[in-house]
Amino acid sequence: MCFPVVAICTGHIRAVPESACSQTDTEGYKCQSLGLLWLVLPEVKGAADATNLHFAWKDLVVSDFPDVRWLTIPDLTELLDLKVSQVRRLIEDRALLALRVDGVWKVPADFIEGTEPLSELRGTLVVLGDSGFTDDEAMHWLLEPEDSLGATPIAALRQGRKAEVRRVAQALG
Repeated sequence: MCFPVVAICTGHIRAVPESACSQTDTEGYKCQSLGLLWLVLPEVKGAADATNLHFAWKDLVVSDFPDVRWLTIPDLTELLDLKVSQVRRLIEDRALLALRVDGVWKVPADFIEGTEPLSELRGTLVVLGDSGFTDDEAMHWLLEPEDSLGATPIAALRQGRKAEVRRVAQALG
């Protein structure tokens, strides 16, 4: 049984549903969410109690996803037949999600369908953002297998399972 809990991850404190928890030891609980292992502490009374805790966290990098084909801004300008400023605007408007690696913006090729950004992606990114996900957390969740979907969320979106993906994303927030 989980007590009221919070998850500490990349400096964010987030409530975790009881159904996502499993007891790992007498010190805490383990929650598998967003494809990340979060340390969850039982009975933390509030954010003030948890802000002094420090956890090492490695930055998200493309090597975390060896099976993902990445596109740079120049790749996208050619593929989408757009100017660099238009591609950057797609990222700013959350029609695409990009990861900055060594100063270079990269977008998973699976976020593109034909010569357009995957239309289901924008709304899903809004749901994730509204649930408090950072861009790195959203990218990780979209590209990692999600047990409740039986696939990665981006693969499920490409299969036309938009409503299901968004329900899962909303439940994680």
